[in-house]
Amino acid sequence: MAHAFAQALMKNQTLLSLDLSILAAAASGHFNEYEPAVPITIETVIELARFLETSALERLTINEMNNDGFKALILSLPKTLIHLDLSDNRLDESSISTLCSYLKSKGNTLKELILDSHPENQYFQVQELSTVKILNKNDWQASSLRNEEPSLLDLQYMSDSSWSELLMALTKDDTICRAMHLVFKSEVDQKQLTYVKTLLDNQFRLKSLIITGTDNLLDLSIQRDLFQRLKENNSIIDLELHFKIDSNVFNEFVDLLTSKTSFIRLALPDSSNVSDKEAIMLSHALKNNTVLRSLTINQSQICDIGFEAFLSSLPNSLSELIMNNNQITEKSLPSLLAIINDSPTLKHISLRENRIRSNCSTEINVLEVAEKIVKIADANQCILNLEINDKVTLAIAESTGDYISFLHTSLEDDDVLGLHYELKKMLNRNWSLDFSYNRALSSVGYRYLTDILSSTINIVALSLKRNQMNEEARTSFLNGLSKNRTLKNVIICENTLNSQDMEYIGRFIQKNPILKQIDLHGCEIDDDGAIHLAKYLPACNLESLELSQNSISDRGCASLLSSIPSTLLNLSLRGNQVTKSSLQTILTFLDVNQTLKNLTIRNNPILEETIYEKIYEAAKQNNICEIG
Repeated sequence: MAHAFAQALMKNQTLLSLDLSILAAAASGHFNEYEPAVPITIETVIELARFLETSALERLTINEMNNDGFKALILSLPKTLIHLDLSDNRLDESSISTLCSYLKSKGNTLKELILDSHPENQYFQVQELSTVKILNKNDWQASSLRNEEPSLLDLQYMSDSSWSELLMALTKDDTICRAMHLVFKSEVDQKQLTYVKTLLDNQFRLKSLIITGTDNLLDLSIQRDLFQRLKENNSIIDLELHFKIDSNVFNEFVDLLTSKTSFIRLALPDSSNVSDKEAIMLSHALKNNTVLRSLTINQSQICDIGFEAFLSSLPNSLSELIMNNNQITEKSLPSLLAIINDSPTLKHISLRENRIRSNCSTEINVLEVAEKIVKIADANQCILNLEINDKVTLAIAESTGDYISFLHTSLEDDDVLGLHYELKKMLNRNWSLDFSYNRALSSVGYRYLTDILSSTINIVALSLKRNQMNEEARTSFLNGLSKNRTLKNVIICENTLNSQDMEYIGRFIQKNPILKQIDLHGCEIDDDGAIHLAKYLPACNLESLELSQNSISDRGCASLLSSIPSTLLNLSLRGNQVTKSSLQTILTFLDVNQTLKNLTIRNNPILEETIYEKIYEAAKQNNICEIG
């Protein structure tokens, strides 16, 4: 690609601006903005150098160039070049020398040079190159020269002189860029805050403002000052806030939106502390704004009540509504249908990553309503991103036989409710469910799961591996588990289980006559937990009990071995705390054992060489049980 590109541009006298970062992306085989591009090969650079030398380029951006390629390219820069952006290159000593030679010999037409903030590049800041304006890539002027809009104002790089130059530029009528992105990456002093408040004066005629910062940097007092200044400002019509609005100043923000009805775009991409209550306040505040065209509220706790409050207050001027990653459910779809039907001016609606599901047992026919919404949106030429959460439906569709995997699916409580709804349609199946690594489920979700397990749906195998259930969730699930009579294989490994949990599990294995295997490895079970479990073992029909990687020592070991049911074939105590004090307990058990075929005790303190020989000989004499 790079070779063809260079050939196509050879002797081209019309191209004035070139960004070589696209070639670095092509060299890596992708254009993913989250993955760094690889350096362009030296062969490609040589091809490009031939083109550059004969071109009429005025602006050039070089990205991720290796040292050899950088030297070859710099020596071939055209005499017409005015702007050179090297901000994504960390120059070494030899490259700095090459660049310095170019500036002194051939760079007499160059006016603007943008460099990385790496310390070596500070070398150029002290050079007496009167014709070249050398800028750090984090400088607002560098952002402006790169034609970035909004211009980036990273406060940690804004000096007094930078502020002075910026404010002076904004007073001029010919300044085109009136959009600023304020970034709070570190603590700012009072002087910086004063500059920020000054920037919001009407005389500087800002049109668009983005503010980004963390909660600890944009504290309550700073937020209050910002909202007050914005309330006094008459020029800003585009506002985007990338920080959580403190609940103690939310009223001030609402007051700002109520009094200032000239915003044409409002975006709150991080609204995690905004719930239905705040949504209703915002909807009332925006009701009188007759010019608002775009509204974005993402990552909030807004549910159906708050969403419907917005829908009932949308101004006729609105053309874009983006509410992604909130808590909106399928219950709001009829209201959305009505709004789309009555608002042909809406041209973009996005409801991605909400909680709209097609398989919840509500009275709404989700797919039917969604189909109507899509048809009206198409007729209105409205771009619609309506994401129906089909985790459950998709998992069932992709299931192999009767095995349904939700491994790493990030299930939420309502998904389990949806699963119940779907499985009720297929009662004559024997399902195996894998819920492993689903850590977002609360006690409510586990209660929904026990509803499935105690219903007429046949669940024969269940895995909850490493779900990190909290105490409330464990109580909800394990206590309800005792009602199940269909499970044959259960995996609850790598979840912390206390003595009460083991009591619940003991009742379950005693009451379920067809349960054959249970895996409880890595659950931090101690002696007390093992004793609680052991008292229920004699009356169960287990064939395999996995208790490895726990904290069971001699008391627990003795209790378990004295309670082995006649059905049990495999018992694993690998990696516990069983010591040589349990030697006689194990020998006595092996002497009378008639059923257990495998006892795994390796990686316990008991297994000194001489002791292991005694246990091994006893097992050999038993001629039934093998020691692992």
